[in-house]
Amino acid sequence: MEGVPVELVVAEPARFGTDLLRATGSEAYVEALGPLPDAAEEEDVYRALGIPWLPPELREEPFRGEPPPLVELSDVRGDLHMHTTWSDGRASVEEMGSAARDLGYAYVAICDHTTNVRVVPGLDADGLRRQGEEIAAANEALTPFRVLRGTECDIRADGSLDLPEDVLAELEWVQLSLHAGQRGARDELTRKVTEAMRHPAVSCLSHPKGRIINHRPENALDLDAVFEVALETGVAVEVNGLPDRLDLRGEHVRRAIQAGVKVVCSTDAHSLAGLGNMQLSIATARRGWATAADVLNTRPLDEVLARRR
Repeated sequence: MEGVPVELVVAEPARFGTDLLRATGSEAYVEALGPLPDAAEEEDVYRALGIPWLPPELREEPFRGEPPPLVELSDVRGDLHMHTTWSDGRASVEEMGSAARDLGYAYVAICDHTTNVRVVPGLDADGLRRQGEEIAAANEALTPFRVLRGTECDIRADGSLDLPEDVLAELEWVQLSLHAGQRGARDELTRKVTEAMRHPAVSCLSHPKGRIINHRPENALDLDAVFEVALETGVAVEVNGLPDRLDLRGEHVRRAIQAGVKVVCSTDAHSLAGLGNMQLSIATARRGWATAADVLNTRPLDEVLARRR
């Protein structure tokens, strides 16, 4: 049998809150609460138990303390990973920027692929410079909204970056990505990724575990080693909002935050509709106990750019 199992709970109105809590909490979490009183609202259940209400995203393991103020969609000030018709996107630079501005953002980064990806169109040095002219024109049209010159730069088989040094130095935001070789050995994957992260132009590591849900499992990348290098270099790690990625996962986000690493919640949008992926990215970050302070793109643009070394 394929697909995802779904359980339908039909609750009596007087027990709705109680049954909702049971349905949204893990067995371990609910069991640790002890006997649950009947109540129509979740808040009334928690009040009767004498403990603070806990967001559903955190109901995975026993917890009875004060929950952190989790990041909200409204905290996001910009989207730092999206694609345009210059690679495999469906909208122009200005169209993506305008749609993001309409969502209330202050900035975006255009991060089209580089040529090493091969399965989709990618930009070389000349292409990125020509795209830079279009980004400059978009900035004139959208001011004070800001479109950053960025890239989703591939890691080559030898661990080098897929763009020349002079072009990397011109860019304002560099998403580092590994697309080929996802089934490689742990040590080799980790070596390539961490060496690439040490390049001074790199801003963020995209979809670190490389999974595609129901198609490709997570790679063997050593996240603890990645987080160590991220702390050393200031490189952030991405919570990718594509519905078939959601990478990093919630448990990985929590480990990153515990290590002191900043995360970026991105859509990886390939269309105007794809900008809605931010909701999925934020939901995933919340499952990792992320607050607004943990998410880099809740900051003003000058603070984001100041992290570049």
